[in-house]
Amino acid sequence: MKKALCLSLFAFGAAFAQTPSFAAGPEIRTTKCIYITGKSVKTNVPCTVKVYARAKSATEEWEWDNGTRTVVKMSDKGISVNGREAEERNASKVTDMEAYCYGIKATDEVYCWGK
Repeated sequence: MKKALCLSLFAFGAAFAQTPSFAAGPEIRTTKCIYITGKSVKTNVPCTVKVYARAKSATEEWEWDNGTRTVVKMSDKGISVNGREAEERNASKVTDMEAYCYGIKATDEVYCWGK
C-alpha cells in the first residue's frame, strides 16, 4: 500500500513538474507606458504591466489606459514585442524616466514602461 501511494505521488509530482505553468501569479505594476518613434514620444499614458516569469522565459503584458495592448516575450532565443523581433534599449537614450525599454529591430520604434 505504501509503495503504491509513493509511486502515485511520484507520478503526480513528475506530471506537475512537466506542466508549463508560471511559478506564481504575475507581478503587477501600475506605471506609465511610452511608445516612441525616432526622437518623438507618440504615446505616454498610464498602464498596468503584468510580468509572468518562468525559469527560462518571461512574458510582460502591458494594458494601456487608451486600450492598446503590448506583449513582450523574452527567452534564451531572444525578445519579441507583439511578435516582432526586438532588443533591450538603454532607457536614458529615449526617455528621462527610469524604465525598461525594448526597441523593434531595424526600426526606430521603442516601447518603454516605468520602473
